[in-house]
Amino acid sequence: MCWQDREWGRYSSEQVATWIEDLFQAGARNLIVSGGEPTLDKDLAAHVARARALGFQHVTLETNAIRMSQPGYAESLQEAGLTGCFVSLHSADPTVSDAITRAPGTHKK
Repeated sequence: MCWQDREWGRYSSEQVATWIEDLFQAGARNLIVSGGEPTLDKDLAAHVARARALGFQHVTLETNAIRMSQPGYAESLQEAGLTGCFVSLHSADPTVSDAITRAPGTHKK
């Protein structure tokens, strides 16, 4: 969970692709996609696929996993080459979790 304003702008797909390419050229072979909520990026699967095509051995996603409840979403990331996922779970108690994240009803999802 990131405490950022939900109204912040997003980076373009081209900019993210450039950063992925730069990281690979600099010698990185493992990529962790994090910050804000990465699954809100409509191009996430394309970014994962690009990283794997370049040669990243591992691409891990740090997420609240809410979008994983949408049919086919997790499968699309797996097909793109996602190799791991770290799910942020702030409490086993839904009331506490929703209070921490300030997103009522998301624990259940």
